Amino acid sequence: MCYVVLDNLKRGVFKPDLYEPELNPVYAALLAHYGSVADPARVRDANGKGSVENAIQHTQDMALKGRRFDSLQAQSELVETWECKWAAKRTHGRAKCQVQVTYEEERASLLPLPITHFAFFREMVRTVCDDTTVRVDGSNYAARPAAIGSKVTVLLRTL
Repeated sequence: MCYVVLDNLKRGVFKPDLYEPELNPVYAALLAHYGSVADPARVRDANGKGSVENAIQHTQDMALKGRRFDSLQAQSELVETWECKWAAKRTHGRAKCQVQVTYEEERASLLPLPITHFAFFREMVRTVCDDTTVRVDGSNYAARPAAIGSKVTVLLRTL
């Protein structure tokens, strides 16, 4: 099981709360698909937040700044070379250890990815009609045993 600390990203956390945060249902399903649980960071608590997002800014500032690429492949090749020759070998400023060494220590804990892809969906609320169906994108679907006039949550898969 993987434990993820969220920085209360607005798409992932609808309502931050210390004990019962309300997560976006699609994001919660994605976490479950990958065998992960999320714990939104406390608001205004810098000590409880991760520093992973700094790696992207670091890459943009050090490897990509001022450069233009003819293709995504050319950019990917440069970043991979930069990562292997410089970034992985550097000593991390806050952790005070070599990045590659830390990765090798944590590699054994990494889990394999699921065999199946995650099925994305939209969630919507519909009212049950008099004929005990709900209407979604121009089609009617049975909503039994829900009562007529009640609200039901519908999950619509997206491709």
